[in-house]
Amino acid sequence: MIGWSPEQIADRLWIDYPGHPRMRVSTETIYRFIDQDPEWGPILRPYPRQARQRRRQGTKRAVRSLIPNRVRQRPACVKERARYGDWEGDTLIGRHRKGAILTLVERKSLFTLAAPLESRQAAPAAEAIIRLLQSLPPHWRQTLPLDNGIAFRLHEQVHQATGIQICFAHPCAACERGRNEHTNGLIRSYLPKSTDFRKISPKKLQEIVFELNNRPRKNSASAHLSRSS
Repeated sequence: MIGWSPEQIADRLWIDYPGHPRMRVSTETIYRFIDQDPEWGPILRPYPRQARQRRRQGTKRAVRSLIPNRVRQRPACVKERARYGDWEGDTLIGRHRKGAILTLVERKSLFTLAAPLESRQAAPAAEAIIRLLQSLPPHWRQTLPLDNGIAFRLHEQVHQATGIQICFAHPCAACERGRNEHTNGLIRSYLPKSTDFRKISPKKLQEIVFELNNRPRKNSASAHLSRSS
């Protein structure tokens, strides 16, 4: 596994050990090990794809409690990727935690949608998701797992407006939104963490999304190149 990212390692375990729940580790757990282990941490820290700041303990639980009526379980058929319309969603945060970008990635085609957010509050995020999804035909609005951030607390409004079935990833299980995590990493190559997202115009963001959607991209779960239209 020389050169593999934490995300690739975490996702590969599901393929190599499908019937062994104990053979699981999340991407966040790997990063936490690198951050905290005094012996291996300094050795492994230069290798992950994305530099990550150490997480403050105890903050995520308080945020999750503010999201009403969360559903964790996603339909089993989603894993097969036999249909279009199953999405993954998250936000990217700009420099000094100012400004944000909403990203949605379709699991089968890797087709990507994105929108700048006026703020990280729930209302702008819900409005952006609704606007992006309503531009699609109904059969392309099947499921959408989201991160547990407070920006998605109005998920019920999104469901009512679009009909999409929304669920939330389990804590510290970024692999449940692996395609979205990978796409966010690609966007970071255009907009690094030093970027002030408040200065990114919608036109510039759409140019980035257009480039992503019109170049070959490898879908790791099936090891084929997918070109989104």
